[in-house]
Amino acid sequence: MSMVRMNASTWSSDYELPVPFEVVLPNGKNVICEEVVRAMPGRRYVCRGRVGEQAIFIKLFSMSHRASREWHDEQTGIEALHTAGIAAPTILYAGVIKDAETQVVVYAALPDAESARQCWEQGGEAMRLEVLNDLVELIAQHHAAGLRQVDLHLLNFIYSDATLYTLDASDINTSANPLSRSDSMDGLADLLALLPVEYDEVAGDIYVNYWQHRSQPENNAERSALLQHVIDKRAYKLRKYLKKVFRSCSAFVANKTWREFTVYDRSCESESLRTLLVDPDHAPSMGQAKILKDGNTCTVTALELDAKPLVCKRYNIKNILHALSRAFRPSRAACSWKNSHHLLRCGIATARPVAMREQRLGPMRGRGWLFMERIHGDNLYYYHDHPERLASDTFKKIAQAVSQLFEKMVQERISHGDMKAGNFIYHDDKLYLIDLDSMQAHTHKKSFEEAFTRDMSRFFKNWQNHPATIALFHEALSQTIVGPYLPIDANRE
Repeated sequence: MSMVRMNASTWSSDYELPVPFEVVLPNGKNVICEEVVRAMPGRRYVCRGRVGEQAIFIKLFSMSHRASREWHDEQTGIEALHTAGIAAPTILYAGVIKDAETQVVVYAALPDAESARQCWEQGGEAMRLEVLNDLVELIAQHHAAGLRQVDLHLLNFIYSDATLYTLDASDINTSANPLSRSDSMDGLADLLALLPVEYDEVAGDIYVNYWQHRSQPENNAERSALLQHVIDKRAYKLRKYLKKVFRSCSAFVANKTWREFTVYDRSCESESLRTLLVDPDHAPSMGQAKILKDGNTCTVTALELDAKPLVCKRYNIKNILHALSRAFRPSRAACSWKNSHHLLRCGIATARPVAMREQRLGPMRGRGWLFMERIHGDNLYYYHDHPERLASDTFKKIAQAVSQLFEKMVQERISHGDMKAGNFIYHDDKLYLIDLDSMQAHTHKKSFEEAFTRDMSRFFKNWQNHPATIALFHEALSQTIVGPYLPIDANRE
């Protein structure tokens, strides 16, 4: 059976392309595409593959006006990087395949490549600071050369042989002169807004480091304004991302009709998942489901799907009045889906959301279902009435994990709304926060302070009959930024 060849009909395809497939270049060489790395149907595909024995990356652009502009900008951007002496991949071939209505750029693959995001996520604090310093130096080089990446993210930068390379040149704006100070600070804020909020405390040091690489003087007013600029950009990026979790894109698949709305993680896509979402209560995979909780407003079941343990939360409608009160608000399933992605984006551990479904009647919402990965650990009720467990070394680790979690919530201005012990699961030295339908992200400081103070009061209420445990949590929390939110009598024994 012959291999599928790239042709004009490819541009009507979805996010998934059948691999491997063949691209015949006008110079007679054959590219075998073995993996689709990024897909933008109708516009662009990025593939990993080979020409003969040589490993390559190939970018395929359609003939649309926007894609043609990106194909041209890709080459211009790479040329500008090379001219500035900034490390970038080598173009082996660029041209047009007329019969396939495709424009291509073929790159030599970088050996032992690892993205800046991989290094950041997999490394410890020392590695993160090293990556950050490398990025600041590289961004300073970009700006000094009149270059700016307008869609900045950590996947745009790749380490190979201890050198940090710049990718995605189609998103690079070029200028004959170095960037102005205003544009430079805007570009630096783009970088810092990609980082967790706790790195805001080093923004001033990064500012100094940046201008040292630019060999230009510092400006105290500029330095003071940088942090607020970063905060605003991060909030904007988060809002943009949380809209994305409800629509079809490279990460998610969404389907909306008059009667239902579904969305799921594209990496979990399978026939069994699609079947499950058609009718969650009667799907074959629910046949062996085990009910964990059967309440009036929420039914929780454990199931397996594609050999993966999941939990399903079905948000019930109690009666007609309840239905009317919920009809025109985001469903609890949708709130939990959004809030799960919010926490993960902020680096807070929670159950990974897999899929969500809502019953609808036009604009009105009914029952909702949320599917998430099951965490096999103990919730804090496991320790609740067992003095020997509360005095264990494991529980002391949990107290430290609680402190780190609450500090992160204060930094991100997130309140939970139901801090009972059952909503914390400890597994593999990590504390997971679950049951997120009442969670709120606060724009205003006062509303956050009031909500988080209530959270702390509810959390300490879990241990009202365990003064030693209250003292343990108070000791862990009182010297942190959580201290001002603790109940007045939290340290009472």
